[in-house]
Amino acid sequence: MNDVVALIARKNGFSLRQHLAGPLSAKRIKKADLIVTMEQEHKDDILEKYPEAETKVFRLMEYGWEGVEREAGEKEEEEVLDVPDPTGKNVEDFQAFIDTAHAEADRLLHELMRRQIV
Repeated sequence: MNDVVALIARKNGFSLRQHLAGPLSAKRIKKADLIVTMEQEHKDDILEKYPEAETKVFRLMEYGWEGVEREAGEKEEEEVLDVPDPTGKNVEDFQAFIDTAHAEADRLLHELMRRQIV
């Protein structure tokens, strides 16, 4: 495991000792209610291989955003951002990633609760 990743995990009070990444499969796609990615590229890769997952795959910062009401009553989509992968970067970049991921995970949880999914 990357030493910077392990350090940031410890600084945020969790351990990755038992974390095991596994490949995405058709079985996992079918079983999932929601698939969250960090970047558009990740989302595109999943949808290229599993187009049937189109209604389940969202970037973390796009799920639940409904757009903003404009003065004239028109809707303009909220700008949706990627959460950049900090792999290979320094501790500060990883910490910025963790801070963003924490805030968005909290927002996502509230959105899932609002929709009565969890």
